[in-house]
Amino acid sequence: HQIQGELWPREALYGQVRLLHGTHAVIVGFGHIGTAIGRLLKPFGVRVTGVRRTPQGRLPAGFGPGDAVVPPGRLDAVLPGADHLILVLPSDTGTDRLFDAARLARLPRHAVLYNVGRGNCLDEAALARALTAGRLRGACLDVFAQEPLQPGSPLAADLPGLVRLPHASAFADEYMERFTDEVIARLTAETRGRTRPVRAATGGAE
Repeated sequence: HQIQGELWPREALYGQVRLLHGTHAVIVGFGHIGTAIGRLLKPFGVRVTGVRRTPQGRLPAGFGPGDAVVPPGRLDAVLPGADHLILVLPSDTGTDRLFDAARLARLPRHAVLYNVGRGNCLDEAALARALTAGRLRGACLDVFAQEPLQPGSPLAADLPGLVRLPHASAFADEYMERFTDEVIARLTAETRGRTRPVRAATGGAE
């Protein structure tokens, strides 16, 4: 609207914005990254359900009575209540097309899908059809089955509600410095707890 010259598009936004508070996020792949995403959502009043292959006996710190961590066998049961479906899955654990047409159809029409894991878990043609038909409110994708995204992909079209990012999580200038600091801190903490020196995997260097 602003590009077209409407600098104050209040009327266009009516009915298009909703609160995070009171919504339900289903995070599939509830490891370190998935848990961190859940923690970021909690201050906004979002109820979180994590899906994890090996659910732990207790909830992570900062989560409350309305939250849950469930095994993959409960996935189909929790999808109809999801306002946000956040995928943080790896590509090497049998996740190929885990979210096919049938599973996407279990989501309510107002749901938004986000994929920040790996692109192989989505049936991209099924997602494109769901967005085109209005069976999903939107999708924000940072990863794709084939990268870079190819012009022939069903998700290369101008689809309603689709936001595409070029696998961009590490683009910040400070990313590598922060990553290196974190790795050094973790290695230091681990080696302090060992009784013998840590040796390189390919030789005898300490």
